Amino acid sequence: MNRLERKNVAYLCFIVLCTVFLSSGSLSAKSKEQMDLLQPVQATVNGSNVSIDPRIELLSVVQILSTYNQNFGLMTDLDFTYKQDVLDQFSTFASHPAVTLFSKMSMKGFSYDAPPTMMLYLTNAFELDENKELDEKLVLRAGSMEQLKSFASMLKQFAADTNFQKFYLEHESFYKKMIKQVSQVLEKESYITELEEYYNIHNNSYNIILAPLHRGGGFGPRLTDAEGKDDIYSILGPVDVVEDIPVFGDKQSFDYLVWHEFSHSFINPLTEVFQNQFTQSDALFAPIAVKMERLAYSNWETALNEHLIRTITARRTLYESGQEAYEKAIKDEKRQGFFYIELLSDKIASYEQNRKEYKDFNAFYPEIVKLLNELNLQELDSSFYTMPFEGPINAALQIDGQTVVIMPSQENTLVQEKITEYCMAIVNLLTHKLGMQATAIIDKEALQMDLSDKNIIAYGTVEGNLWLKAYETKLPFKITKDKIVADQIYSGNNLRLISTLPHPNNEAKSLLIYTAQEAIDILNINSVNHGMTDYVVAKNEEIIAQDNYLKDEKTWKYK
Repeated sequence: MNRLERKNVAYLCFIVLCTVFLSSGSLSAKSKEQMDLLQPVQATVNGSNVSIDPRIELLSVVQILSTYNQNFGLMTDLDFTYKQDVLDQFSTFASHPAVTLFSKMSMKGFSYDAPPTMMLYLTNAFELDENKELDEKLVLRAGSMEQLKSFASMLKQFAADTNFQKFYLEHESFYKKMIKQVSQVLEKESYITELEEYYNIHNNSYNIILAPLHRGGGFGPRLTDAEGKDDIYSILGPVDVVEDIPVFGDKQSFDYLVWHEFSHSFINPLTEVFQNQFTQSDALFAPIAVKMERLAYSNWETALNEHLIRTITARRTLYESGQEAYEKAIKDEKRQGFFYIELLSDKIASYEQNRKEYKDFNAFYPEIVKLLNELNLQELDSSFYTMPFEGPINAALQIDGQTVVIMPSQENTLVQEKITEYCMAIVNLLTHKLGMQATAIIDKEALQMDLSDKNIIAYGTVEGNLWLKAYETKLPFKITKDKIVADQIYSGNNLRLISTLPHPNNEAKSLLIYTAQEAIDILNINSVNHGMTDYVVAKNEEIIAQDNYLKDEKTWKYK
């Protein structure tokens, strides 16, 4: 899954309080018996088994105590009582061997989908299930079979040492509330029937595991039993909290998540079967490698699976919501680096329109191989892999290449130095937290440089930042001492404006402006909630207005 796609830019920090681990004795017979009794809290709705799984919850506790979130940002940043209960109950075990081993393993490839997939190979007593054959790729990502077994053993010890069973049972009523909320969404849909009809491939079971401590989004693992039948999973994190209960999505988001995550179990095995028929696949991966690796898709096979699944979910958007929504979905995917999606969509349309010829997706897959092999023979220039910048604010922080933060030099002397310090702190954040190539320069220097190949973030009042002043006539807004003129006139004092626009000299690059009526209001301007729209007008931190611009080929203007 796209771990940056369809989300706000977040600045995550998690402080782990470590104490000396005191208890490491062997498991008692009573502890093992208690673990044997732990069962998922679950319901079956229209062919989907919806559950809170004790194995995933145990893993989540270990993950949230470790350095995992600091390194990958894959745990929820939402606040709710259950999350605090976890921290209160388990924080004193932050130096437990299970936690420290997981921190080390996660930095060597055992991350993203690998840890929750491994948990599915355990029994509810947290022991490796002898009836399930471990996937070779999973073992490789764990480091070795010995290390995987060691981690499983430490997890079991962690459960006993922390009395995890008691905690889990005490929160059953909370788990049931989440199950009920999701069941109410699923009972109105027929996802399983639709998926099986689309691919004409049938699986043993379909399982949605709710993981309240995970970040929004999910993973889609598949386990094959001894008879060759597949149990497929969608492990989902929450996207919101309502009345202290994590919410995993409405109909629209479930449409996407269920189709996306479950589709992995249909598409991934087919790609494995046909992968040797692709020629020079690296040639197609190389131009998109940076964007794909940013999303944790580090090879062509994984990137291809994501291309295909995102193509299919986009085409579902076409049928469910119409052409305009489909075109937006395609643009959103291309912006993240899935540049082959339009060609794949046109090809997959022929599958949908000729089901008599292609009885299932397996029969159609050679057409995908043919398309991509032919594409390999073409000389695609850089224009194929670029898109005009179209906002919103968050997208300005996701464009490849260098970003220059332009600092003002002409602000009030009382705050000039503080604004410079603030801008340098922003550069540090962009560089070390978001992994961007960011540097800071003074406005005077910026005016003497060719910045056409760089994304620009400009801080300061229009009068105080000489670079902004030079481009003032090209800005769609006007700021005076007593008002901001944007989509309408906003009168008053202490007004701020955050806006993204296309780079004035390169439509593929972005310009992001943080400005205000007074220089003092530039300080901490990032505390204004922004990101999902093209512009925000605020008084102090209170948002007065936010929206997107009307856009044509050359201009952005207010609605």
